[in-house]
Amino acid sequence: MVGHETRLEVQDRGWVEVRHQLVLALRGSPLEVLEIEGIGEDVELLPDAKVTRVTATNAAGIPLRLAQTEGGALRLEVLGGHGLRGGTYRFDFAYRLDAVKQKLLVSEGDRVLLTWVGPRLHGGVDSAKVIVSVPHGPTPPELPETPERAARGVLLGQVLIGTARDEIELLRTHVAVGEPAVWQVGLDRAALPGALAPDPLEPPGLSTSRRHLRHSGPSVLGLGIGLGLALLVFWLVWRKERAVATVAERTGSRPRPLLPAPAWLRALLCASLAGGFVTLTLHYRVGLAMLLGLCLAVLTVHFPPVRRKTPRGPGTWVPLAAEMLARPAWPLFVRSHDSSTLPGFALALLLVLSGVFLAYVRLPHDSTQALMSLTFVLLLAPLLSTGRLADFPRSPAEQALSWLRLLSAARLGPIRALELWGRQTDDSRGPAGVDEVRVRIVLGEPPSGLRALEVAFEEGPGNYVSPCLVVRVVEDSAAHLRLPGGIAWTRGRQSEEKTAILHPRAPTRGQLLRLLRSVVAHLRRDTAAPQPDSPSRDQNARRSSGSSDSARNRNVPLSAAM
Repeated sequence: MVGHETRLEVQDRGWVEVRHQLVLALRGSPLEVLEIEGIGEDVELLPDAKVTRVTATNAAGIPLRLAQTEGGALRLEVLGGHGLRGGTYRFDFAYRLDAVKQKLLVSEGDRVLLTWVGPRLHGGVDSAKVIVSVPHGPTPPELPETPERAARGVLLGQVLIGTARDEIELLRTHVAVGEPAVWQVGLDRAALPGALAPDPLEPPGLSTSRRHLRHSGPSVLGLGIGLGLALLVFWLVWRKERAVATVAERTGSRPRPLLPAPAWLRALLCASLAGGFVTLTLHYRVGLAMLLGLCLAVLTVHFPPVRRKTPRGPGTWVPLAAEMLARPAWPLFVRSHDSSTLPGFALALLLVLSGVFLAYVRLPHDSTQALMSLTFVLLLAPLLSTGRLADFPRSPAEQALSWLRLLSAARLGPIRALELWGRQTDDSRGPAGVDEVRVRIVLGEPPSGLRALEVAFEEGPGNYVSPCLVVRVVEDSAAHLRLPGGIAWTRGRQSEEKTAILHPRAPTRGQLLRLLRSVVAHLRRDTAAPQPDSPSRDQNARRSSGSSDSARNRNVPLSAAM
């Protein structure tokens, strides 16, 4: 629909003559019949209905035959038998109705409230206009200031005061598909002397607007919806906090909500904000409702947790089998609050569909409440999208298994096998009772003095893991001499052992493989064995920088991956 203009001619006895001008853009097959719903059954159809092409010079138009259906719709049939082809057309038709009998006129003390519900138009209307013409009275017609008027988007166009009749023009920028547009105008009772008789039981000057009385406080339905939604939000937030606490305890991490507070307090605050959101929405306080909704979203946000720093006791490194390091199984209530899991996705989908269904139900009656229903579902997104299992630090088993599969899939010719080694302590938790797992690389022809070549993992906030190479060699052995002199060595587990930690440029698969290939290439080089009585490399380095440079030059430097 391109546009819809309606003119209401109000008579002094309460009869209203309704004249429609409907502009419709047609495409496709010829249109022979047009049905308009929401007209009503108790109306008197007027003749001279016609349809005219907007761009045509002939103003006579094509006559229309009007007929009513049992459901209160109006059937417009194009006479002539050919129908209307593509183009823009204007439909003109009219009818009369008794506004007093249909209770469209309501007495409000010295004023009369006229309420007219427009027809439901398929496809919606880009712009709608209603002109109400009434007999001249002491005060002109006005647009009542009510919460519904602001929510429905009704604007005041202009007010024309004449000697015999007064007119008021109302505008709406858009009418949704199938929405019954409601129009209300306040009239002077003196302009309609024969329409409504005063209520003999109501004292003069003490009349109360039934509309204002109906919206003076929250309705029972509104209180019920607000209370139910508040309980639902309390349950969701409370279970979410329990799930986060359970995962944090098992992973030895510390949760980090955006606003730290006890779980019961945050759940109670979220429930109160949800109830206030519903109450303000029902009273059309959209700005305040959105403010409460944003506060609700902030209270449910979690930052990535971090691992708790605890002193490490003595432990023993033992070989492990991959079957011993299965991923931990989480309870259903933990997975149901993580949208990346199947139960969590099902819960998120259920919430979204519930909001869409509520919006669909409320759309024909109130588009603002329908939009706020969808908005509330979006405000719950941080509840399911933060504090997920993927945001927590992974267990040592998960860290090692993911990189073990990566190294196994890579083509590393000199490497004979990949082994898993774990560090066992008395207080170790998780699979196989280990608190750290490394991937040990076994070379096909290892040089003498090579104790271990391992891939270890350094943790950051959340699930961030940075791999590194740990090289353990015997001091002044072939493996020690084959590696470049620029490597920083530290004392190992035994007095004759040296340990170095090599980091790739970036914690990526390609950089780790590049560093690993470079180290393996150096370990497989042929070098002259050192003399038994020759000084060690560290002693040469302490004697002079020149001797260190010459020793470094005799070794091929590691690639840029280091």
